[in-house]
Amino acid sequence: MFTVIWSGGALDELADAFVQADLPARQSIESQVTQLNADLADEPMGVGESRARDTDRIVFAGRVSATYRVEPANRVVRVGHFRWS
Repeated sequence: MFTVIWSGGALDELADAFVQADLPARQSIESQVTQLNADLADEPMGVGESRARDTDRIVFAGRVSATYRVEPANRVVRVGHFRWS
């Protein structure tokens, strides 16, 4: 298992999306973010696509997208940005 840590900026982006969404969209955001966190904690290198470095990744899951960095030696995933489209 990996520890998933959201940056302050990513949390702000998530909060902004949540506040602007109607109730059904909020439920969808919550569901998709919960699943994303579980997937990243379980096997982050199997989620999404690699970017500049293999450990820099982006994931598109439903209407959610997020960028993250995997630190395999520390077993940490750092979410840098979040987007709801």
